[in-house]
Amino acid sequence: MYPQTFIYPTVPKTGDKISDSSRAIRIARHSPCSSCSCHGLHPPDGTPIVLDNSEDIQEAMDQAEQSETPTDDGFWMVCECGHGWEEHGAGPDVAPTELKRRTRVAIRLDELLDDLGKLTAFDYTDEDIESLRKQMPLPQEERSSAELSSHSTRTGHSRKHSSTSMSSLSDDAGPHSKRRRISSSSLSDQGDSSDEDKPLASRGTTGTKTRPDGTVPQHTAGKKTSGLGPAHLVPRGGAGPASGALKIKIEQDAKLDSVQLDRLASGVTVDVTSATEEGPPPEKPAIVEERKGLIRLAVARNDGAPANMIILTGLKNLFQKQLPKMPREYIARLVYDRNSEGLAIVRRGLQVVGGITCRPFPHRGFAEIVFFAIASHYQDNGYGGHLMNHFKMHIRRAHPTIKHFLTYADNFAIGYFKKQGFTKEITLPRPVWVGYIKDYEGGTLMQCTLVDKADYLNTKELLNIQREAILTKIRQLSKSGVVYDGIEAFRNAPEGFEMDYRQVPGLKRTGWNPEMDDIQKPQKGPHHKAMARLLHDLQNHALAWPFQRPVSEADVPDYYNVIKKPMDFATMEDKLEGNKYPTFNDFVEDAMLVFSNCKKYNHEHSVYARNAGKMEKWLKDWVATERSKNDSIGY
Repeated sequence: MYPQTFIYPTVPKTGDKISDSSRAIRIARHSPCSSCSCHGLHPPDGTPIVLDNSEDIQEAMDQAEQSETPTDDGFWMVCECGHGWEEHGAGPDVAPTELKRRTRVAIRLDELLDDLGKLTAFDYTDEDIESLRKQMPLPQEERSSAELSSHSTRTGHSRKHSSTSMSSLSDDAGPHSKRRRISSSSLSDQGDSSDEDKPLASRGTTGTKTRPDGTVPQHTAGKKTSGLGPAHLVPRGGAGPASGALKIKIEQDAKLDSVQLDRLASGVTVDVTSATEEGPPPEKPAIVEERKGLIRLAVARNDGAPANMIILTGLKNLFQKQLPKMPREYIARLVYDRNSEGLAIVRRGLQVVGGITCRPFPHRGFAEIVFFAIASHYQDNGYGGHLMNHFKMHIRRAHPTIKHFLTYADNFAIGYFKKQGFTKEITLPRPVWVGYIKDYEGGTLMQCTLVDKADYLNTKELLNIQREAILTKIRQLSKSGVVYDGIEAFRNAPEGFEMDYRQVPGLKRTGWNPEMDDIQKPQKGPHHKAMARLLHDLQNHALAWPFQRPVSEADVPDYYNVIKKPMDFATMEDKLEGNKYPTFNDFVEDAMLVFSNCKKYNHEHSVYARNAGKMEKWLKDWVATERSKNDSIGY
């Protein structure tokens, strides 16, 4: 007999794992039966339906366990029509790529139904639902294989198509198994629990052996098998589209099997990648190691405590090794300064593998990051970002009045600091910080402003919540799954026929109108990449420190009386991003202007003029080298 209650899975959130059984029942619900006229797996009329997060789920699971109807994790494996998941498009012989595509469509259908409050209404349909369900029937090759497989498993037993009798389903060899969700009563079922969190393609089968031809034997009496059968079956090759079918050019890196080729030829959308199968991104090693106790974050000050002095000495040694151009005495003086604070990543045995030394100025509202370094053999473990996040939270707790960080970054560290929220645009008023921090030649001053409400140690969770909110809104508004009939007007149209865009099905619903084509988007010139590469090399040159930003009138009052057309690398960067350089030569002229202005204002034997002369020669050599590769680049 049927269980008294029909269980159906809730709509998964982005990144959620999807079990084989919940995948199969979703597909079966929205797929027509290959053996009868049933439009999809459904319970008999009047059967109570509950979602698997309902308060009544345990009672429904107990009913499923005690019934004679085959179930998997409490989900019915048979329809009112008398046929199971295999006949409703979720059989073991469906190719993995096709299975992924059908899963995406089924989940999208459930999302639409859930938005309408109709997830448990199996008889509900509308235009959008019917349009998406057109993508659920199996391609012909898959349908034939599934029907053959379904026939072979019955081995001569006739299956009744009655909605009141299911006795023929128990005529197979042995009783059908019923799998329960993992609980305290089923923890010993190692075959199910060990693979539950693995991706579908990597799951193995328990209690079965693989034949030499790569297949897995059919399920036998007393064995528990997945509702979807072996998950590792590879897509079968086929003859491809029939002769005369549309020929489609496939790029070499596209992984499409013959089933997807057939679908492409028939005009049905195929996605190569699968967002459904992707779980949340893996945690950084630094986070995992901290949770396991392999590393810890330690604050150290020069207060005479032995543990703090050991950590400070470890920081000094680390900075002296990782910053070889910085005077060793200068590093030692600042690290041991009683006005400085250190935050170190410490491994077992007080081994310092990363750290920050800062000078807080609570009365001025900012802190200066003096030194920052990670041991070279730990730089791929995510220690840098993890350390900076802890540092931000430490400053917030220890010095509530500090809202800004300032640091001089060398040319190789600018990219890292940008990722951590630093910017070259200094919004902190100059009188607040000038005279308090040391000006380093060759460094770029950068600023980071703390966000009061941000939890920097849980930014990943925060971003996932924001992403899910955006995707939920997109799903509510999206009509991307609607499939319209082809345009018949061109079939017998005379030569020169033009169709009114308003007659194109679905075009109006997209919001498009002819005026949109008149909007001209700025186009990047053919040499934009070359200019961007040259600007990057200029900004990162060892002698480029005097030319990074506009000259401050407060520092050099008469500069703009002498130089009437100033230029610097930051201004060039803004112009490049705004597509203000029509040609490569225009860009090079601005670069040469930077150096000519410098030589005009400064004495020829000054360090500024000497740097300008060397940079000018370097620029000409760079352009000559590039021009030998590409004649259209020159000066």
